[in-house]
Amino acid sequence: MSSQSEDATITRRGLTASYVVALLIVASMLLLAFLTVAWQLGKNEDDARLINVSGRQRMLSQRISLMASSLLDPSSDQSGIQLRTDFRDAVDLMQRSQDWLTGTVDGRTDSSHKISAPLQELYFGDAGVVTLVRAHLADANRLFTITESDHSIADAESIANEIRGRAVSHDLLGKLDCVVQQYESEAEEKLRQFWWLEFAFLMVGLSALAAEAIFIFRPMVRTVIQSVSELQNANQELVEFSYRISHDLRAPVLSSIGIAEITKDALDENDVDEAKESLSHICRALKRVSETSDDILQLTKMRMADVKKETFGLTQMIEESLEALSHMPGCENVAITTIVSTNDRVHAKRLFVKQSIENLISNAIKFQDPKISQARAEVSAQIDNGVCVISVTDNGLGIASNYRSRMFSMFQRFHPSVSGGSGLGLYLVKQNASALEGDLSYVPLEKGSRFTFSFPV
Repeated sequence: MSSQSEDATITRRGLTASYVVALLIVASMLLLAFLTVAWQLGKNEDDARLINVSGRQRMLSQRISLMASSLLDPSSDQSGIQLRTDFRDAVDLMQRSQDWLTGTVDGRTDSSHKISAPLQELYFGDAGVVTLVRAHLADANRLFTITESDHSIADAESIANEIRGRAVSHDLLGKLDCVVQQYESEAEEKLRQFWWLEFAFLMVGLSALAAEAIFIFRPMVRTVIQSVSELQNANQELVEFSYRISHDLRAPVLSSIGIAEITKDALDENDVDEAKESLSHICRALKRVSETSDDILQLTKMRMADVKKETFGLTQMIEESLEALSHMPGCENVAITTIVSTNDRVHAKRLFVKQSIENLISNAIKFQDPKISQARAEVSAQIDNGVCVISVTDNGLGIASNYRSRMFSMFQRFHPSVSGGSGLGLYLVKQNASALEGDLSYVPLEKGSRFTFSFPV
């Protein structure tokens, strides 16, 4: 798989992973909010039931008192059997409700039944609701028993008076009112706490959205924008590349065809000198086509190749590059010196480093200044804080200021009268620097240029 395909795969997976993480965060927040609301609704139902049952206790205490009076009143509208049934049902309901509210099972209070300290005091404190309700129900049961037996009316009247007196007294009714108020107060406090919990969830949700925007969506947008920008640049480069290729390859070919006709005519006229000169022009044109084709092939290989990192020595690489360029026209006129740090071992994509060094040195050779007595070039390399820095400095023709903004673009020729070339050299070095996650910079000197090629190792 080529490096471009790997980069595209990594980008696609990164975007997918970021999007999935963002969706999971949103889904988690929604699920958490739903579970919290469901939990609070359950609490609200429990609180509503507690308030209703405790309020019903207050009502039953009064109802039992009224029905006690009716049991002893022969003029009551209700029949004796129905009245006694209703009285018995009211007493049983009040007892069951009392047991449920206090967590009493078979006469024992269940320790796992949780009620607040104020309710504990109201129910089980001195003269608490449990004691008062137990006495109230005990008198009601005694009255029920007496009225169905042959006991004296006086005893029944006495018990009924006890029931009525307790029902209207502040002790029982007041305590039952306090129980209802306490349940209402606790329910309101729970609602307030839930409101703060909702507010906390809101803040957490907003923070999560902000974090998503900063750490997920912004990088995603940046990646997409970068990818679109790279695609637009690649498109623009492709259009320019196609145009320049058609021009740079077609022009020498057309020129060679025209010169070939001139050569043919010269041979027909036995003008050997003219024919030789024409052939020289054809050779130069075809050589330019060959150089352009080589640069295009090199650029294509660089883009398509899956280059692996290797460990190598900078000194040896620079020596190999100088050896490869030693037969280049004009090389013998340039005094080239090298300065390499002692620790010259690096781990990087060797092909890209070697291509870049050779391109920069060849530029120093090609664009030497013919007006000076001694052309010089210096190649230095050092490793500093995990970054390899390679500089090529020369006292050549340099680059005019009006060309510098596009010096790393494709097909840029700054001194066509000195050397033809394809104009792809610096563009190729810049692409190599990007592939190495490094940089290429240019510094104009008073006389000449300095190119610095750096990359992490």
